[in-house]
Amino acid sequence: MLKLPEKTILGQTMPKKMIYEQLDASAALKRRFVEQIERIVFQNRIAEDSVNIAPGVRVEEIDVFEIELRGQNLDEEIVRQIDKAIPRPILFLLKYEGLVQAWISYKEIKIVPSKGTAKVNQIAFYKTEWVEPEKLPCKMVGFDLDAVYDNFVLQVAGDALRRDASQTVAESVDSQKKRAKIQKRIDALENRIRKEPQFNRQMEMSDEVKRLKRSWKN
Repeated sequence: MLKLPEKTILGQTMPKKMIYEQLDASAALKRRFVEQIERIVFQNRIAEDSVNIAPGVRVEEIDVFEIELRGQNLDEEIVRQIDKAIPRPILFLLKYEGLVQAWISYKEIKIVPSKGTAKVNQIAFYKTEWVEPEKLPCKMVGFDLDAVYDNFVLQVAGDALRRDASQTVAESVDSQKKRAKIQKRIDALENRIRKEPQFNRQMEMSDEVKRLKRSWKN
């Protein structure tokens, strides 16, 4: 499916109970985990010793998890919780009835030396449409593992992540989050304008919408 080097292949089925017991999740979410997922396979480990690509400053290993579903829908929070529990970039490949969907987060991983633990900050999450395996837009591209990870994010995000050629992937993700925040504010104001009976208040809010749209373009 990804056409990764044979040395990356692990093919290890991961016990579902072992995984969901580690999640910071409610009983209801753990129940959906069991109901929606058939099995999880740790399919590939992409690292210097398996692909002969240098580690990056941020990334030393990328894991590929294949998740076989019992239905085509999966609660997004389940994937977020699995991703947050593991301090490495993970490319998730969801599989159902011959189709596949890729999910990946752009996340920061900070080691806390005093505690011997890692802190995971999920900045954004992206996923592809359901496609036939040969059409999955994921290829291992890059001269180090930072670049491989960034390219996986760009490939999975597709049009959902607009990128200026001068920006890094981190800067593009940050810009997207700011645009989303502005759009949310615009939507709220436009909804209030429709309900506001006073003309002067409508005009004030309309001016604010125009200002926000100008900041979007800038």
